[in-house]
Formats: sequence, C-alpha cells, structure tokens
Amino acid sequence: MKQRHRRADIQRLLERRSRHGLTFREISEESGIPIPTLSYWAAKVRREEEDDEPATQFVAVNVVDDERLCGRIVIELSSAVRVTVEGGFDDEHLERVLSVLARC
Repeated sequence: MKQRHRRADIQRLLERRSRHGLTFREISEESGIPIPTLSYWAAKVRREEEDDEPATQFVAVNVVDDERLCGRIVIELSSAVRVTVEGGFDDEHLERVLSVLARC
C-alpha cells in the first residue's frame, strides 16, 4: 500500500534540508520518505513559489543632474541596498548582480 505524506511534513523536511545543506538521501534516511517523493515535492514547491512571485514592477526613478556623477548610476533598493555603477560597466554582470539582490 502506498503511503501518503502530509504536505506540511514534507515542507518542513525540505526547509530543514535547505537550511542545513542536507541531501535528499540524508532526509530520506531520516524520515523514511523515498528520495523520488522528496524530489517531486521539492520541484512542486519551487514551481508554486515561482508562480507566486510578483511580476516585474515599475518603480519611480529620480534623475539627478549632477556633473560629478557623469557616467555613474546609483540604484537604491527598498531593502536599503545601494548599488553604484561606474561608466563603462558590463551590463550582463550588472544584470546578474541585480538578479541575486532581487532574491534576497
């Protein structure tokens, strides 16, 4: 007979896995839940979280006309993080940095 696992129990195990850097095998051995079941639930939760993420939003931008800032961009995020980008920056690198900051 196939055993059913409560979603809350699985989510607690997956959160513990993430927090402590455990493998599916370690969680499986500890809980008795098969690795494919844990993997299935991890993918399902990840998809649901991606669906819940808000779409890209437009934000207000203050443009400052200051000769001392020539070629410089200063980005202040709502999380009090400030990113200063000097002229001649690599836009792909900046995109990766902003992507990481958005996940924080």
